Amino acid sequence: MLIIHEKKPFILGLLRKLLNNRCSVICIRMVISLVIGLPTASCQAAPPISVPTPQFWRVQYTPALAWMAPEFNLCVRQQPGYALVVSAKPASALDVNQAEIILRWGAAAENTGYLAELGSDDLVVVVNPHNPVHNLTGSQLRNIFSRASRAWSAYSKGKTNPIQVWVYPTGNEIRQYFEDALAPLRLNPSALLAPDPAAMRQAVAGDTSAIGYLPGRWVDSSVRQLSITDISELSLRQPILAITPTEPQGAQKEWLLCLQRSIAHK
Repeated sequence: MLIIHEKKPFILGLLRKLLNNRCSVICIRMVISLVIGLPTASCQAAPPISVPTPQFWRVQYTPALAWMAPEFNLCVRQQPGYALVVSAKPASALDVNQAEIILRWGAAAENTGYLAELGSDDLVVVVNPHNPVHNLTGSQLRNIFSRASRAWSAYSKGKTNPIQVWVYPTGNEIRQYFEDALAPLRLNPSALLAPDPAAMRQAVAGDTSAIGYLPGRWVDSSVRQLSITDISELSLRQPILAITPTEPQGAQKEWLLCLQRSIAHK
């Protein structure tokens, strides 16, 4: 028997209305249960939900491809049951034995695993948007980066500031591609160093006298790309590669195809 204390008239009133409306016993019991917290036949404890442990892919990528990080996450969300452990490493430290997938900008050595080209990116020279110079030749670039030319007045009558050269550290693959494109180049040893493309872009954006270089997909409104009139764009183009121990299959293949589509649309 269910006992409702008579000092709670609102419950008694509710029961009278239910009885007058010929509500069933089950209906009345459910209402009482909601009010005083009694269990009902229809309220059973939910069974525990089993959450499967995701399978992790270790992904290494070079800093030149850090702009792809949002795409890594977007694409892995389309592969239920998988997750990523990502780390940025210089090209010299990439190790196919320590990762399921390696992503890099630029050609890889032979016998490094299965190679798939996801797209490409061009190396570009950048200056501050307020710099009046818009075009340079390869010879002029060599003079600037070797410090044979030290002031912008050699290239623009309205600008007399000294040229501030920015480069990457020795061994950085972006620096190597740049020096190969301008060979022979004797780089100015007093040039300032940017550890990665994000730092390079920030440095050039913050100094109207600065000049540096970036993978093209890092260019935004904070810097301006210079036109190099006598160097072919193809000589400045490098592939974006995925390297795996064996040919990717299943979800891993779909993840890489998703990245490839994202690159094509950027």
